[in-house]
Amino acid sequence: FAFNVRAANKVTSLAKEQAVPIVTQSVIYHLLDDLKQLVAERSPRVKEVVVHGQAKVIKVFEMKPRRRSESVWIVAGCTVESGKIHRNLRLRVRRGEEVVHKGGLDSLKHFKEDVHEVNKGQECGISLSSFQGFQEGDIIESYVEE
Repeated sequence: FAFNVRAANKVTSLAKEQAVPIVTQSVIYHLLDDLKQLVAERSPRVKEVVVHGQAKVIKVFEMKPRRRSESVWIVAGCTVESGKIHRNLRLRVRRGEEVVHKGGLDSLKHFKEDVHEVNKGQECGISLSSFQGFQEGDIIESYVEE
């Protein structure tokens, strides 16, 4: 980037060989706009986490194994405190301010029925496919990254 100057011939030829663009502007605001646009294009996009629902773990249950290969099956008995817990969204387990697990859902039940989602104020049973370390007071959040 150059303001109110021309690049020398050697610089221009070297820039072409190296595929480096040379941008010159005579108005400083245009130069700054071009620079901001280039930085925005080359910067990695930051993913924003949008939480759709939160459930608080009230009790942790050890269930009989569903498959012979399993030792125990852990289910978190929860109350949905805000939003909805969706079967198709990713889930994360927060313990205080720390996220202790992110992953997919194995089972979502309302009473003994498999459900697609559970609304605020309802109780549910949640088991995660790769996490069994629930503790009472954990917060389970359903979320998407945009």
